[in-house]
Amino acid sequence: MKMRRRLKRFLGLLLLLLLLVGGAWTGVWYVVSGRLIAHAAAWEEARRAEGWTIRHDPPRRTGWPMAAAIAFDHLSISGGRAYLPGGLSWTAASLTVALDIRHFNALSFTVSGRQSLGFAGHPPLTFQAKRMRGQAALLPGDRLGLVQMDAEGVLAAIPGAHRPEAASIGRLDAALRYDGTATAQGQAMAFAAEGHDIHLPPSHLAALGDAPLLAVDLAFSGPVPPHAAQSSAEANAAAWRRAGGSMTINRFRLVQGPLRLTAQGRFDLDTAGRPEGQGQLRAEGVAPALSRLAARHVMTASEARAMTAMLSLLDQAERGQADGGAGAALPLALHDGIVKLGPIPLLRLEP
Repeated sequence: MKMRRRLKRFLGLLLLLLLLVGGAWTGVWYVVSGRLIAHAAAWEEARRAEGWTIRHDPPRRTGWPMAAAIAFDHLSISGGRAYLPGGLSWTAASLTVALDIRHFNALSFTVSGRQSLGFAGHPPLTFQAKRMRGQAALLPGDRLGLVQMDAEGVLAAIPGAHRPEAASIGRLDAALRYDGTATAQGQAMAFAAEGHDIHLPPSHLAALGDAPLLAVDLAFSGPVPPHAAQSSAEANAAAWRRAGGSMTINRFRLVQGPLRLTAQGRFDLDTAGRPEGQGQLRAEGVAPALSRLAARHVMTASEARAMTAMLSLLDQAERGQADGGAGAALPLALHDGIVKLGPIPLLRLEP
C-alpha cells in the first residue's frame, strides 16, 4: 500500500510539474508570438508610410508548441513606384512567419498556395511551389538583413498573347541583402539566385532545349537617394546616377541545351537614363546551338553558318590578344541602347 501511495504521489507531482512547464512554455510562446505581431505591424506601418499598399486577413497565431509563428492569409503587397516605373505587386494565399524563441533576431518563413508577381505594369505571373521557405535576419528598427529563400517544384503560368504558357523550375535558391544607408562606395543591394531544371514554354530560346542551370549574382552600389519613397523612379534613378551608382554583374551563367554562357560586367546609367557599360562573355557550344536553332527553323542554315563564322573570328582575335590563352572572353558593350558583342550589334533595347 505504501508503494502504491508513493507511486500515486510521484505521478501527481510529475503531472503538476508537466503542467507548470507546459503553462510556462505556453506563456513564453504567447509573449513571443505577440512580439512578432508587433514587429510585423511596425514593419507594415513603415512600408505604408513609403507608399506601399498591404492587405491581409487578421494575423493568426500558430506553430505551438514548437515555434512562435503568425500566419497572414490572402496577402497582397503592391507599390514601389518610386523605385520601378509601374511598381510591383505580390500576392500569396498564405505567408507564415516564425520568430526563434531562443534568438529574437532570426526569422523564418514559409509561403504556401498560389502566388502572383507583377512588375513594371506587366501582367502578373502566376505560380505555385511544392515547397517554399526562407530565413531573414531581424535588425534593430524592424529592418530586415540578409534574406535567403529556397523553393522546389515551382510551376508557373507565363502570360502569353492568347493564353498563359506553362513553365517550371525544379529548384530555386535566392538571397537578397538591402542597405538603405549605403554610401557612394557602399553596396546598397546584393541579389543572387540560381535555378535548376528550368522548363520554358515554346519560344526561340526554348528551341535550344531545357535549361538545367541559370545563375545570376548582382550588386548595386551607391547611396539610396534621400526621401526616395516620396519621389519618382525617374528622379531617383537620375539622383543615383549623379551619386555614382552602378550595377555589377559578378556572375551570370546559363546552361541550356549545348550552349554554355558565362558573363560579368559593370553598368551604370547615361544622361538619358539608359543602361551603359562593358562586360565580358564566354560561350561554349555555340556552333551546335546555332545548328539546333537552324534545325528547328528559328533561323536559316545560312544565317547559322554566317553567325558561327563571325563568332569564330571574334574568338580567334581575342585569343590572339591573350597570347593564345584558352577560353578567351569576348567583349560585351552596351551604349546608346545598343548591345554589341565586339563590333557586332546584337540588339537594341526599347526605351
